[in-house]
Amino acid sequence: MAAAVRHPDYHKTPDANDITVLILEQPATTKPVDLATPAEMAKLKSVEVVGFGYNDKNRPLGFGTKRRVTVPVAAIQRKATDDLAEAASRLGFDPAFEFVAGRKLLGKDSCNGDSGGPVYLVTDKGAKLVGLTSRA
Repeated sequence: MAAAVRHPDYHKTPDANDITVLILEQPATTKPVDLATPAEMAKLKSVEVVGFGYNDKNRPLGFGTKRRVTVPVAAIQRKATDDLAEAASRLGFDPAFEFVAGRKLLGKDSCNGDSGGPVYLVTDKGAKLVGLTSRA
């Protein structure tokens, strides 16, 4: 890796701008994953969360093991007229740039340490990136 560039506004607003870009020393040898289209995002019912965090709720054990789980989308801004104020207040997210997927009570969710990991829409033509995990 040649460099890691954190978003310049990270930490200025709680839970916003939680992203870092890695600049590689050499070109990647794998093809990038396609991004989901706005039309595909508007139809999301479930997503696949992938990460290497830990899954023991009492102790930080299990880092480094790749895990993936399919979870339901709980709240997402599907069109500009959607009013998600109640869901945003209850779930603690900003619908302008975040969506909520998974539910702890289902026993299916991202793990602690999965921040920055991909969230995919799985299609018959392969996975498409829909977002990144920001918090479990």
